Amino acid sequence: MNKTPTLSAEEWRKMQERPKREALPKSSVTEGEILNAIRDVLRAHGWFVVRHQQGLGSMKGIPDLSAESPTGDHWWIEVKKPSGKLSDDQGKFRDAVLLRHGRWMVAKSVEDIEPLIERGAEK
Repeated sequence: MNKTPTLSAEEWRKMQERPKREALPKSSVTEGEILNAIRDVLRAHGWFVVRHQQGLGSMKGIPDLSAESPTGDHWWIEVKKPSGKLSDDQGKFRDAVLLRHGRWMVAKSVEDIEPLIERGAEK
């Protein structure tokens, strides 16, 4: 005896008629806009900031920004949208930096870099 539940044709049609879930609204802010805002705020506080572009010959996983504070602290900053996740190569780059006692972070908003600005102003 087969105990696998089955649907009748009528039950199947009713399932197909159910309203579909609406997709969540996508954020209107792009990763590039977040990156530019972070870069501009750091520069406004005296940081030296370099944006890294991916391309032929680039190191895989290199973060979007390198930033040096007015007091000489260097940070690698990977910029992501709020829902963004690191790629495997980005995780490997992060691990290599941290293994060498470097400073690396993910920033998903300008607020994420505020502790860096405060820290750079203290020294």
